[in-house]
Amino acid sequence: DYHQVGTTGGLALLGDVSGHGVPSALVMAMCKSQVISGVSDSLALPEILNKINLVLLATMKKRFFLSILGIWIDRATGLVQLYNCGHPYPFLLRKSGEISMVEAPGKLLGISQKLRFNPITVKFEPGDRLILYTDGLVESFPAQEKKSNFDLFQDFLRGLPTLPILDSCEAVLKNHPITISRIPQPDDFSVLILERKM
Repeated sequence: DYHQVGTTGGLALLGDVSGHGVPSALVMAMCKSQVISGVSDSLALPEILNKINLVLLATMKKRFFLSILGIWIDRATGLVQLYNCGHPYPFLLRKSGEISMVEAPGKLLGISQKLRFNPITVKFEPGDRLILYTDGLVESFPAQEKKSNFDLFQDFLRGLPTLPILDSCEAVLKNHPITISRIPQPDDFSVLILERKM
């Protein structure tokens, strides 16, 4: 999800519910409704995440969990705050081509009522990109003895051409080894790319 907040704010979230099929899809729809409601009520990102967590605990009774990475964007200053709840760490791709993982630890939603956020702040320069993704894209990479799947995914992202945002998202999915080999996807593949234009 992406929501414009005020004249200079932005909110982006990418989440992944445990399990598969219709039950997981319904849980995700419920979580999305909490985001929309929270944005409409002008809640801060931590409050929205707390709201999702309480709804999951009250309705799912710890049967479903949610990993989610919430991004608060100040489009005027280029400062980006990352609130991570058990989601894979994003990659920061600088305009220069340098790519690095942004370590942002956090716990899954739907496990405990007590949430503790440790937001990570990143300075976003014009042309920089932040790449968010679900764990299926990483875990499905063919294993190599000397590299972790996250290292392999980072190398994969580094090797892709710089394209417009939508084309870049499509390139990640189309050029993934699982897609090329035409093996059925073992898990959902989702990618969200944010870029500072100016």
